[in-house]
Amino acid sequence: MIETPPSFAATPDIDRGGDLLADMLRSIRLSGSVFLNASLTEPFGLISPKHFDERTPMAHLRHVSIFHLIAAGECTVELASGERGTIAAGDVLLMPFADTHRFYSGDGAELCSAMELVRAGPLSGMWTIEHGGGGRETRMVCGFIEIVGVAAFSGLSNPAADADRSRRRRQGECGSRHDGARNSLTDRRCDARQ
Repeated sequence: MIETPPSFAATPDIDRGGDLLADMLRSIRLSGSVFLNASLTEPFGLISPKHFDERTPMAHLRHVSIFHLIAAGECTVELASGERGTIAAGDVLLMPFADTHRFYSGDGAELCSAMELVRAGPLSGMWTIEHGGGGRETRMVCGFIEIVGVAAFSGLSNPAADADRSRRRRQGECGSRHDGARNSLTDRRCDARQ
């Protein structure tokens, strides 16, 4: 009795869709905004802080990717890993879970923290930076993209923020102290990140 056995697997129904990534992308909502316009002239050096630093715009957001659009000119970007590259007009640098990174151009550029240079712009919520030695200009527009309102993504973590929270807890900066007293300022700051 030799015959072809019945098929145990049916051919997938292509019309139903089997693309998990496409289904996930359809279910998420994205929000975002531009929050910084920077005019940097050679020589310049700029340190962009971690996006979850409580002193920075958008610090309360959790699932955030930072982007930098180079509108004019060019510069070198250096990531926290030490990786370097040149970015030029038209390039967009997208940094999910951004860590500290640096932008610089020109010889003898002194690195300055963006937090020391950022100023309120002409529009509410828009910040500006004008920095450098007066040479060739690099213009940069910075913003964020956030995943919002999706319960399925509530379990996602921000590795950099989680590591910072873990460090703060080990150092006694978050949660209850050993004597049971609470430091309301640091607890609020830690709670806001969770």
